[in-house]
Amino acid sequence: MILEYNEIKEVVYDSYKSLHDKFHYTPQDTLYATIGEYDFSEEFSKVDEACIYINFAIIFYKNQEDFNFMKNKLIDIIKEENFNCYKENLKEEFEEFFNDLLKIKKILKNIL
Repeated sequence: MILEYNEIKEVVYDSYKSLHDKFHYTPQDTLYATIGEYDFSEEFSKVDEACIYINFAIIFYKNQEDFNFMKNKLIDIIKEENFNCYKENLKEEFEEFFNDLLKIKKILKNIL
């Protein structure tokens, strides 16, 4: 992982505030620009990507932004078969991530 989970949450929030609110990027461009900042790193993993997606989805939902473009990726992220990988990589931060993942699962259930 490139950052701790709480650090990823901060990065996502800061990116949303600056790229979306200040520079008027679309939600999709905001997400991909943020991922693009870290994607070049050898330490960037699928867990990092999942953390970024989960946190952007929460922000987009709270701010009533359209995030349909990421729905299929979120469905893949919340599959139980991925939980062991998340738990192994996030260690003591897994519980907080899991709680956020459950929020997304509930949101997706309501909009599908």
